[in-house]
Amino acid sequence: MAFTNPTTSFIQEYGATVQMMAQQKQSKLRGAVREESVTGERHYFDLYNTNGDMAQVTTRFEDKQYSDTLFERRAVDLLDYDFTQGIDKFDKLKTLIDPTSAVVEAQAAQMNRKIDDIIIASLYADMKTGKTGSGTSSLTQTVAINSWAYGTGSGNSNLTISKIIEAMTSFDNADVDMNDRYLLIDPVNHAKLLATAEATSSDFITSRSLETGEVDGLCNFKFIKSTRLPTDGSGYRRCFAFQKSGVGLATALAPEFDVYQAKEKRGNPWVAYMMLSMAATRLENTKVTEIKCLAT
Repeated sequence: MAFTNPTTSFIQEYGATVQMMAQQKQSKLRGAVREESVTGERHYFDLYNTNGDMAQVTTRFEDKQYSDTLFERRAVDLLDYDFTQGIDKFDKLKTLIDPTSAVVEAQAAQMNRKIDDIIIASLYADMKTGKTGSGTSSLTQTVAINSWAYGTGSGNSNLTISKIIEAMTSFDNADVDMNDRYLLIDPVNHAKLLATAEATSSDFITSRSLETGEVDGLCNFKFIKSTRLPTDGSGYRRCFAFQKSGVGLATALAPEFDVYQAKEKRGNPWVAYMMLSMAATRLENTKVTEIKCLAT
């Protein structure tokens, strides 16, 4: 039987299937940041600054005192990412609309990994600031690799209770919202932390650590484990504490999907094409703290 071109509805179903799988196997970080759907090549996150003190009323019928509304902006330039996958048999092409297909699962996971990578990079990259995004601001809060400000140890270390308390204190001192605080760490440092006595004590956490393998609730942080965290120039693992409103993700209205036959190639293979456009940025330095940790 001769091949026929996939219909528009087939392509749409392929896109919907990949996105459905991406939602079921959610990006680890997408739901932990502020996301806005955008159009165009550049997007601005508008931030409302803190109000001053309320004025005391001392006399009747006096004039009102007006305060200016202070806004700040963060700019991001959206970047395009794509993936082109060749499929050699028409029967295999049909798996693109099967949610249980290994091809669809791999593409959904691939999309989520890219989203996580974009968000992670934004945690330590310079912010674009000012009305037009012409200024820059570097990450200002870091817990040092050898910090024991709230512990009795010494020297360089993996993730410790002391480092987590230090990150928590940096948030508390800036009146960062207690809700939606996250600690992003790699599996090695999660395991090292789990091996400490404090991480298994009910005085510090809300979950049964050794039973569940998790330490959620420690210093009011929700833990996110990721294998995507990079090391810095010294080889130290870059772990992060952040609050949801401190990181922004700008996403184009929808990923683009296409299916077509590459007749210029031998065997006339079919091609499944996927593209997305997005960018991320820190929004407020007081809501992101990098925690330097040993990588092993």
